[in-house]
Amino acid sequence: MITVEYFNYLLELVGIDFSKYYTHLLNILFMINFRWSIHNDDNRALDGIDIRYNYGQEMGVSERSLQELTLVPCSVMEVICGLAIRMDEIMRDPERRHIDRWFWEMIDNLGLIDFTDDAFERGQWNLQNVEEKVDIFMDRTYDELGHGGLFPRNHCDKNQKEVELFAQMNGYLNENYC
Repeated sequence: MITVEYFNYLLELVGIDFSKYYTHLLNILFMINFRWSIHNDDNRALDGIDIRYNYGQEMGVSERSLQELTLVPCSVMEVICGLAIRMDEIMRDPERRHIDRWFWEMIDNLGLIDFTDDAFERGQWNLQNVEEKVDIFMDRTYDELGHGGLFPRNHCDKNQKEVELFAQMNGYLNENYC
């Protein structure tokens, strides 16, 4: 189930035309298991697993196999996709979905937008560079306003290192889009 077809499904979610310039980065994000230290951030892993589960249902995977899929750790890419879906639901545009927009905005916020295939092939970036950026996010070593994470803020009352991702997301959306 965690197959090339499923990975391609995720690429479609985040914009296949744009994704083709980021295959190295997206493969790495798909291989890194998401970890958390803040209460309720496990729900973001569950959102990622829900994407996988829903895909399996669409593909007609047996119930037993679907249950087995929930045991596979969630990847960073799946978590970011899950957050992008949640952002799209909150900021609903009746004309069309914008999952791709939110996904790439978070990639930019992580400092990964310059990690194109061309940059990897020139040797400008490598696996370790991506892991360092992702570790800043998952280990919450970004600054108190969230710069270096998914949801940097200009103003907030609470240290973002201590705030669950869902609340960070809502604060970010309120600050930037409402």
